[in-house]
Amino acid sequence: MSRRGVRRRGATLLLLGVVAIAAGGYYRTAHDRNQRDSIKNYTMGWTPPVGWKELPHGPQTLFLYRHPKSDLVIRGAVTNIVADINPTPDLDSDGIARHLLEVTEENMPGWKGEMLDEVKGDGTTFRLVRRGKSDRTVVSAFSVRGNCTAVITIAGTGKDAPKVERHMADFRAWLGDVRFKPLIYAKQ
Repeated sequence: MSRRGVRRRGATLLLLGVVAIAAGGYYRTAHDRNQRDSIKNYTMGWTPPVGWKELPHGPQTLFLYRHPKSDLVIRGAVTNIVADINPTPDLDSDGIARHLLEVTEENMPGWKGEMLDEVKGDGTTFRLVRRGKSDRTVVSAFSVRGNCTAVITIAGTGKDAPKVERHMADFRAWLGDVRFKPLIYAKQ
């Protein structure tokens, strides 16, 4: 093999090595970013639903609103897990929704449940599930992002149970404005 052939072969091997190292670095960076994203925590922002009255609530509830002309309520809660891993990667928004439907079927006689559509919010997506029986209707919207889980429900009881359906378009539009932003922890 001539000198020129040796140089060409060497340059080719060097180029292949650089490409392999770059691809490995890209994979590692993407993998690290995905790992960091899977353990991030988020804060949820929202604008109160127009016309609904804010009610006092307990520490496990982020907000609670009542419709002015009925006993319909919208309730929201968020859980963040601070950990170096995502302990339940299989419980994404769809996984939680499926689990809720299984629990409803197994443990709530007379209740029916069904998976509904998804609603895109700002920085997240909600999976909706409807559950109900003759005098109760609850639609739950689940969103899981990183190590953050949000649950927002609209519910009606008694004569107001059927009214949930009349408010679903407004509820979906309102969910579309719910914002998720990364939670930044203070350095200690």
